Amino acid sequence: MAPRLVPQWRRLPRRRRRRPPERGGGRALPARPGPGAAAGQRHPVPGRRTGAQRCTGHLPVPCLPGRAPAAQPERRAAGRSDGADGPRVPGHGAAAAPGHHRGIRRVTLNPDVIRARCAEIEESVQRLEALAAVPLADFLADRDSQDIASYRLLVAIEAALALCYHVSSRRLRTTPADYAGCFGLLGEAGIVAPDLTERLQSMAKFRNLLVHVYWEVDYRRVHAVMQENLGDLRAFAAAVVALL
Repeated sequence: MAPRLVPQWRRLPRRRRRRPPERGGGRALPARPGPGAAAGQRHPVPGRRTGAQRCTGHLPVPCLPGRAPAAQPERRAAGRSDGADGPRVPGHGAAAAPGHHRGIRRVTLNPDVIRARCAEIEESVQRLEALAAVPLADFLADRDSQDIASYRLLVAIEAALALCYHVSSRRLRTTPADYAGCFGLLGEAGIVAPDLTERLQSMAKFRNLLVHVYWEVDYRRVHAVMQENLGDLRAFAAAVVALL
């Protein structure tokens, strides 16, 4: 049998893997532990905490030679303490929500929201006071005055409802079922007087009439609301500002 001829270009020498030179001037590197080595026999990373230190919350602090490291207190959850080894950490400064059976702490009100809504109430009330001075006959004959009065009443009542929902959600931790019920919650909590609560609930129902059944609005009633109930909106805004 004739020998098999192999082309010259296929006869390439094998490349040998060269060992990297030792670093550190001939200093031997530490051997890596095998798969069967224990976790405690591995070389620790400088500055890294051990498993026991991570569980207890201690952090090794370097110190000067000849001086002992300062003792570190254990970490403790904010607001929790058994009282045996230290004073209780104070929690949120707000008191519990009035009348709440679980004693949930009330959240602080937002002063920017309250100031903005009170400014809307005051601006609308001032415009409505000027329209309230117009005689009823002239008011019923002027469609522009009727539209302005309806819009400004809607803005003022909406701002009062926004204040009501802000207080009920942050202080009472309750979401009312409807607009009239929101004022009722503040009345039950003692934030608003009972007689003022009833008048505000009537204004909330009047707001629904302005929004949903605007084609049946009685402008005689609009004129009466401007003459009799504008002070209720200011009184409610003052009661909310007193909570800050």
